Amino acid sequence: MKTKMIKVSEATNTQLDWLVAKCRGILQEWANDAGTGRVLRAPSYCRPTTDRAQAMELVESEGVCLRRGHSGWWFAYQLTVNDEEVFLVLSATLLVAVARCYVASKLGENVEVPDDLT
Repeated sequence: MKTKMIKVSEATNTQLDWLVAKCRGILQEWANDAGTGRVLRAPSYCRPTTDRAQAMELVESEGVCLRRGHSGWWFAYQLTVNDEEVFLVLSATLLVAVARCYVASKLGENVEVPDDLT
């Protein structure tokens, strides 16, 4: 599987859903479209960028904090266990802000995703 490095702050919804599934250990192996190998895909039920209940579950289980700025953008942030690092992200939507914050706190600001995820 070919991969590319991206910034979490620039990840698409599809990429973020895949990254959340990776962090939660629920990626599923599938045959690729060409039938020449296996690829890892997020299960169809893992859609925190569009499913409010899933995003709120991340807020509750992972301690993601939310705040809406005067500009209308959402701030999502999370402290690590030792309170030494703060992961802060901005997004126009609450759900994407939560997903970006969760992924950045687990994997860092730069991540690898499959080439074919858009």
